[in-house]
Amino acid sequence: KRWPNNDQISVRFFAEFCRKPFEKRKLLETAHTLPLFGVGCKFWRGKTVDTPDTKGQFFVAESAQFKLRPIRGMLRGTQYYFGRPVKTDIAAIAKTMGSWRYEYPAGAHPAVYRPAFPRMAAADAGDEGGD
Repeated sequence: KRWPNNDQISVRFFAEFCRKPFEKRKLLETAHTLPLFGVGCKFWRGKTVDTPDTKGQFFVAESAQFKLRPIRGMLRGTQYYFGRPVKTDIAAIAKTMGSWRYEYPAGAHPAVYRPAFPRMAAADAGDEGGD
């Protein structure tokens, strides 16, 4: 890949993989943004950000090992078809393709898998006054 000059190193450079659009974000890049690097989470591919898991084909991660975060590594787990486990300790199918959705594990501890922070009241007040 490319190596930037010292004056080009910034927060934006390091946030490159988190800022990718949903359609291009690979499984490892999606898992890297989650608590415990996605271990225990359910992953599936969908056409839009809010696509539910309707086919019963998904992947549950059991281990995550990164060589160069967040682009190189191995996410191993169990592959499910029609909601039933098919194969364990494998890498996900189509892991290098984009459009990965995720879901936290059921009954997960709230200290680890906490919901996103709510919008700030100041941001909401600024949106109302802009009309």
